[in-house]
Amino acid sequence: MTRWLLSAASLAFAIALVADPLNDEPILGLANRFRLAWNQHDMTAMAELFTQDADFVNVGGARFKGREKIRDEHAKLHRMQFKE
Repeated sequence: MTRWLLSAASLAFAIALVADPLNDEPILGLANRFRLAWNQHDMTAMAELFTQDADFVNVGGARFKGREKIRDEHAKLHRMQFKE
């Protein structure tokens, strides 16, 4: 849960830097899509929220470079420790 919150907060912050300050709907929509994908263990849908060349650093300091690597590494986690 903590990892999800940190990831979502980082993602929302990055979007906020370029978003219209009077319209928070894009940020909330993206955060909601991330939450739904995470909770449904749909790492393909989650990865689609990142650019093709994205960098993702998790709370443990592991770096995942690129959308495919982000998807694959999170899919592993959801098959193991985040499995319901």
